Amino acid sequence: MGNTNDATRVMAGKPKIGGAVFRAPLGTPLPTSEAIQLNSAFVGQGYCSEDGLNESIAKAYAAIKAWGGDEVLNSQTDLTIGFEFTLIESTSSDVLKTVFSDSAVTTTPGTTSSSEKIAIAFDGAPLPKSSWSFDIAYGEQIRRIVVPIAQITTEDMTVVYADESAIAYAVKLSVYRDPATGKFFFEYIDTGIKAAA
Repeated sequence: MGNTNDATRVMAGKPKIGGAVFRAPLGTPLPTSEAIQLNSAFVGQGYCSEDGLNESIAKAYAAIKAWGGDEVLNSQTDLTIGFEFTLIESTSSDVLKTVFSDSAVTTTPGTTSSSEKIAIAFDGAPLPKSSWSFDIAYGEQIRRIVVPIAQITTEDMTVVYADESAIAYAVKLSVYRDPATGKFFFEYIDTGIKAAA
């Protein structure tokens, strides 16, 4: 038996150059591969902190025992899926709309004599559900994660204003099952590996 280790199958989770986190309104056509260009309704969220993107899949099980005490089954009782990342382009109106809601942010474009102005009127209402796409690239390898339905459910959005740190917004997405497909998310991967000539 030969060596089954293959370093070409190892991929680092670097953001795709030009943007890695995108948000769109529900109902926006979703990409069905890593190569398809995103619909124009997907809006880039700019730079994220160096912590990157965290994907979590948490399951809970209940042990079922037979008479006499033998464990005979473990039944899944809970499934929670989420993504977490931190947005750091704190003067981007697109980022602020994501964090505070589209209706909370008003932008006045800059002119030759005055700079762009942004006003935020935060009312604390729950944020709407959206669709998301995360684009990751490493060398020839490309990975796209498409989330049809997710909602920002960050419980503690503490914002730090300090000399040596970027103003940042922590985002926690709770992912919901897409009723049209029955799926929570899709991943599309180009391994970059071609057949030998």
